[in-house]
Amino acid sequence: TLIVIGVNQVDIFVLELIADERDVGYFGAVSTTVHVIYLAQTATVGLLSPLISKALDDGQGAIGDLHVRGFRLLICLTLPLAVGVAVLAPSILSLFGSAYVVATDALWILTAGFFVSTVLGLSTIWLQYSGNERSVMWVMLGALVSNIVLNFLLIPPFGINGAAVGTTAVLVVMSLTLCLMMRRQLDVSPWPVGAALLGLIRRGGP
Repeated sequence: TLIVIGVNQVDIFVLELIADERDVGYFGAVSTTVHVIYLAQTATVGLLSPLISKALDDGQGAIGDLHVRGFRLLICLTLPLAVGVAVLAPSILSLFGSAYVVATDALWILTAGFFVSTVLGLSTIWLQYSGNERSVMWVMLGALVSNIVLNFLLIPPFGINGAAVGTTAVLVVMSLTLCLMMRRQLDVSPWPVGAALLGLIRRGGP
């Protein structure tokens, strides 16, 4: 949890070191806003966690079925949140003050990264429950270090947009890496888009 917080918040600390204080405030507003997308992952993990251990005991079929259900729920929760943040970005940022609207591009960029990270976030839980928590930790530590490096490289020329690009890139790569690890360890598709959409059609909802 501490490493995840570090990956998501290290931009602020690097901005404090090498950027203008106004940029720190702008990016703080962006970071605060975009974290609403993580509510979808928190809710889904809370619902699925009690069922994961039993699914692991029951075998691959049960794992795949539960993961499809969780993935479907994540899409239903995350997509409206991400679209809402993206569409209302200028209006939301203006609540912090009219000057904060200049951070709209950064919010759009970071929203993309948080969307991907949230939708694919169940792979982390599956790996942790199946005894691969050490591997997860190393991937996240690598993401934290990469984010620090990218921030130092991208913030000087691009400001808060550079910070957003760095974090988005790290979130996407980290999420895809954990998904591939899940596929290798559990032999279950980490992104069952077809099955999730078919379930939505048949059930008429999540």
